[in-house]
Amino acid sequence: MQDHFWYRPGEKPEKGKDTRPGFRIRMASLMERGEFDAELEGRHQAAPVPAFVMLDTAIAGVHALLEQGEAAELEELLRSFHGDAGNPERGEVSKEERAQIAEIEAVLAKSWPPYRQLVEQNARYRNLMPLLAFQRFVDDFENVTGTDSKPVAFERDKAGNIPDAVLRRIHPALIYAAGNRAYNFQYAAGEEKN
Repeated sequence: MQDHFWYRPGEKPEKGKDTRPGFRIRMASLMERGEFDAELEGRHQAAPVPAFVMLDTAIAGVHALLEQGEAAELEELLRSFHGDAGNPERGEVSKEERAQIAEIEAVLAKSWPPYRQLVEQNARYRNLMPLLAFQRFVDDFENVTGTDSKPVAFERDKAGNIPDAVLRRIHPALIYAAGNRAYNFQYAAGEEKN
């Protein structure tokens, strides 16, 4: 098991020096991973919401907002789409049904506070997790050009994180790509290759 690897987004050049941005991602200790997850869940209220919780909350909202007959039909549609995802006998969901499910979920996000809170929590997870993972688990980088077209130097603050002033100079797509890779590396038992 390795304790770090270099992540370089994009295609590797066939010839010459590799000038792609590179991010050295380190494997955190078990304690650091626990602290990271606790920060996401506690301080930021950004733990990923399990699919079954989203489904149960959506169904509760449908029953609370609609008449029983209509609610039962929509519950069946939601269960067939979300609840049976692993069932090979489920069959295909039509384009119309997908549109109807999207509409149901949009209405629930606006009209059913418990569902809206879970949607917001998942959005916080999707947006914050890569940023926090980049800040904490990237321990060097090279060939990174800032949004001002000048090279960005790697540095850490007193807390051991990459300072916000440095993060603001790096293109967000690079931060999200490397941050997602850094997070996944923490739970893949160091299987990435350099």
